Amino acid sequence: MRKFFILAVMVIFVYPGIDAQENFLTAHKSLSTTVPIQGFYGAMDVINDLMYALDGDTVYTIDIENATVLNKMRVTDQDYSGFAAFLTINQQNHDIWVGYTTIGNTDDRIYKYDSDQEIWSHKATFPSNFDLAFRDGKALVSGLNSTNFEDPNGIWLLDESGANEHRMLVKIAGYSAGLDIDKEGNVFYATSMNSNNSLLKWSSSELDAVLESENDTLKIEAAEVLATLPAGAYDLDLDTTNNIIFNCNNFVENFIGIWDGGSAYDTLATSDQYITRITARGDLSVKIPGNQVFALAYGYYISEVHFEISSSLALANINNEIKVYPNPVQDDFRITSENTNKAYLILTDMNGRSILKQEYLNSNESVDVSFLVPGNYILTFMNNGLVHKTIIQKK
Repeated sequence: MRKFFILAVMVIFVYPGIDAQENFLTAHKSLSTTVPIQGFYGAMDVINDLMYALDGDTVYTIDIENATVLNKMRVTDQDYSGFAAFLTINQQNHDIWVGYTTIGNTDDRIYKYDSDQEIWSHKATFPSNFDLAFRDGKALVSGLNSTNFEDPNGIWLLDESGANEHRMLVKIAGYSAGLDIDKEGNVFYATSMNSNNSLLKWSSSELDAVLESENDTLKIEAAEVLATLPAGAYDLDLDTTNNIIFNCNNFVENFIGIWDGGSAYDTLATSDQYITRITARGDLSVKIPGNQVFALAYGYYISEVHFEISSSLALANINNEIKVYPNPVQDDFRITSENTNKAYLILTDMNGRSILKQEYLNSNESVDVSFLVPGNYILTFMNNGLVHKTIIQKK
């Protein structure tokens, strides 16, 4: 079975009720506040400082920091229309892949934007496609690949030849859900069943063996269970260091979670809305504001969940706790502190725009600011549970 929703036309200018947990906070803002953007997004993906968001037949390229649209591209043929299923950026070559579904699922298509040739092409027809990720340059798709909802969902090797002979690599029960793949080729998936849901991993060696044997298919029982889940999942994503985030919906407590690396997960945010697509930016294990999660809910703008400097943390006396030298600075500076374990710094200009974000684990480490124009900048240094602020003057 595949998740399928009939969406009414809604004119709603409110945000999904997502409440952050622990030291995450939800910034209830639309990235479209400074420019007119038509409609609501159905899918999205992030690469570096850019978000690509699919609204109907148009992909918007958005500068995350400035919340501005840099480009708009029409995707589909003039005579085709469908519901947005997914948008995936190939991190290696920046090609854009988008999926669409239709009522009856008889003409569900996958399109690709070739970043070198700057053209769109219809790569495949895949009934009830749901998500797409890349493994060694090959596209793997989660979904039904059938118009019969009684058929099993799975993870498929996409046939890009035009013949649409997609090959099932992993047979999965329940509804379709999101998938992602790490750099080693391991495949991650969170199930969406009526009960007994889990966060799963199939190893790279298992996938290699299945790909080499045309008649072999992995079963759900072969997966490593990373954590049990209280409800069915919808989407899953890996951040830049392979932290796993996912979202579950049970219509009572919908939440975004992150795997804790053991046998459980931590809750990042909860919502009273049915959360659909999520995507991570940066390294979520590093607690700085630029490392964040973006989330979609039906009929709402994009919501953002990110780290913030908690007001409950002490604002230490910079002169007593740390030393910044030289200041004024020409090319680089250093910071000395009693303990630089898990320390992070953020450099912003006087208008609050982030210029530099990085870990700082050694007082012998220099921070290169030679690229800055002369002027004053705000240094925020988070160290040992304290937050220190001072002004850096660039000569």
